[in-house]
Amino acid sequence: MRVICLDIGEKRIGVAVTDPLDITAQAVETIWTKGFTKDAERVLALCEQYQTNRGSSDPLADPNQQAAAAQDTRQQQPRQPVVREKMPGRNDPCPCGSGKKFKNCHGKGLV
Repeated sequence: MRVICLDIGEKRIGVAVTDPLDITAQAVETIWTKGFTKDAERVLALCEQYQTNRGSSDPLADPNQQAAAAQDTRQQQPRQPVVREKMPGRNDPCPCGSGKKFKNCHGKGLV
């Protein structure tokens, strides 16, 4: 028998069904939520269509899945600005230590 897998969100429900050998699951439909009753009816209809009578047993048995489920993905993590190293001036000595001016060494074509 096939297994039906649901990815339930606030606005949509992603539905995937395994192949007959239970090796891979393929997405079959995205259900836009319209209330519990209508959503449940549609999921039951898909169960009949794909001849499945069971869902994946315990998706949160994996500790990684438990950690992911505990995170609130709606809150943005604080972002750190990208800090760029200051480029030496044209006539400053090259940081490679050659003794040449930056414009004649590693800065050639940049400045």
